Amino acid sequence: MSAQREIIPNRIGVFSLSWNYKSILLWSHYADSHKGYCVGFNVGKLKRFCEKTFLEHQETISLEEVRYQEKYPFINAYKLSSDERLKCQLLTKSPEWQYEKEYRLIWFLGANNRLRIDDGIIRRVILGCRMTSADKDEIISILKTRKDRIYLYEAKERRDSFGLDFRFVKY
Repeated sequence: MSAQREIIPNRIGVFSLSWNYKSILLWSHYADSHKGYCVGFNVGKLKRFCEKTFLEHQETISLEEVRYQEKYPFINAYKLSSDERLKCQLLTKSPEWQYEKEYRLIWFLGANNRLRIDDGIIRRVILGCRMTSADKDEIISILKTRKDRIYLYEAKERRDSFGLDFRFVKY
């Protein structure tokens, strides 16, 4: 097991994503208490990008759904490849985290590297409801420089109930 503990942080790049952009818990935990932002991806294009990257560069990169279960996964070292064993470890979480509806982009040999994705993969950006004006202006100025059209929304706290509403922003 110690070999796996060395491999994962030193060789594997993991990028976590969630379907659940409306969750106030996710905004609180992962977006600096609503001061950050959320990036929405075109999942089909992201999957095709992973496949293309593999074909062109022979780098294993995949978008995978996280599995939520009570027990640790049973990993048979004789029946699974090393990549399959790593995926099993990287994609299994306690049911306590199920509200995240998490997916992970796993890049074998991609630890501490940047991955430049193709235009058109980012579909939208959502600004947090407590984001500073300076941060909003910075994101808008970045979006204005892009060739592809990315939709911009701003989260707003609901007045009469717990939750968020999302307002389209022209830029």
